[in-house]
Amino acid sequence: MPLAPRPTIGTNARVRAVIATGTTIFAVAVFALLFNLFTGGSEEDGEPPEEAVAVEDTTTTTAPPPIPTTQGVLSVECSPEGLGAIYSCDNLINGKTGEWQIRWTDITPGTQVTISLVFEQPITIRRLEWVNVSDEDRFYQNFRVRTMEAGSDSGVAIPLNLVDRLGSQIIDLAVMRTNQLALTITTVYDAEVRNGTVYKELAVEGINVIGYPAAPLSSETTTTAVS
Repeated sequence: MPLAPRPTIGTNARVRAVIATGTTIFAVAVFALLFNLFTGGSEEDGEPPEEAVAVEDTTTTTAPPPIPTTQGVLSVECSPEGLGAIYSCDNLINGKTGEWQIRWTDITPGTQVTISLVFEQPITIRRLEWVNVSDEDRFYQNFRVRTMEAGSDSGVAIPLNLVDRLGSQIIDLAVMRTNQLALTITTVYDAEVRNGTVYKELAVEGINVIGYPAAPLSSETTTTAVS
């Protein structure tokens, strides 16, 4: 029986070379495809990928909370006003040595005793510094505020309790945004005899309001129409 001719050695080598080249090209194409899938593609012209730009655009920084400080008081009114110029209502905010005094024994039941403070700008109140008489004998010889109510523009009155202590004390308030503060005295600590002397007056040295300028309300902002 006749036998088929055997393929030449050169033909087999060419076939193997073609197969090897095709395999290499296929492997390179698969590697490039996988690389693009996992890296998101190459960057063009040095620009970051769109995903990175979106993250940077939405990143915001939170401003630190404002630090409460003593706020400026434009004016103060008291009812009753006080015992003459020496013990007038202005002594509560002028930062000078002096007191606001009224004859407490003359206050009849149902009479409101108020201190009204108007601020230089709308503020957010956090605390109130109440300053009593600093001299120990005179502190006890006079009446001292025990409880009062703090009212604001909202009309909501907040009850406050004071410690029977000479000098200053800090009273924490709920966050209160207002243009003015009305303090209504409701009860007092009784005057006491010291060194054989007792007085009929209620005495207060000063008031400091602690907070920070309030952010404007939406109704306070203005817009300019575009023609």
